[in-house]
Amino acid sequence: MHSNSTKRRTVTLSDGNAAIEVKLWGELVDSIAAVGSTVVVTCVHVDIYQEKRSLNSSGSTEVKIVDTEEDFSGTVNGVSFDESNLSIPVDEDFMSCSSEQ
Repeated sequence: MHSNSTKRRTVTLSDGNAAIEVKLWGELVDSIAAVGSTVVVTCVHVDIYQEKRSLNSSGSTEVKIVDTEEDFSGTVNGVSFDESNLSIPVDEDFMSCSSEQ
């Protein structure tokens, strides 16, 4: 929904087990662009209408797109917690990690 004074977009967030609609207002309308993106949405209001829950953004709402984790399997051969070496040897490969991970 767009008008001269208000922009609103409803998106559905799902973790594969459950889903919920989130109404984004104003500048947040453009914050989620791609289907399948992993997002963190904070500071929302819970609305209940006709026994259905949804979320509504507020002036404090933040939407952050985050990197998704890759699934892998194998035997971990060692781990280093040194900031200069952020990798984990798994079988014949090395998994790189950021300092946040």
